Amino acid sequence: MEPPVAAYPTCVPTLEWLVDGLLYRDTVAVIFGPSGTAKSLVAQDMGQCVATDFAWQGRAVHQGKVRYDVAEGTSGIRRRHEAWREHHVCGPSPLCGTHNPTLITLSYY
Repeated sequence: MEPPVAAYPTCVPTLEWLVDGLLYRDTVAVIFGPSGTAKSLVAQDMGQCVATDFAWQGRAVHQGKVRYDVAEGTSGIRRRHEAWREHHVCGPSPLCGTHNPTLITLSYY
């Protein structure tokens, strides 16, 4: 037997923002688009901002650990990471990157 509809709001967790107004914590999201439209750059920038507690594109973030899995060529990832840190004038970022040919995730944990 299903609970009455009025019971649902109490058993559904309240959503909290990871990136204010854009991305909720503990949910799944996808960045998609044609090749060459900076999807990886956006994901890496967002992850770095969450990892270092920098606002992302003017939006507040909830700081946390980030894992960025690279599912494509890794040749520019290290340079992009270092350029981001230099631009934001910060020390080492807790963003950890891995190469996995079948998966891209931006995980908050």
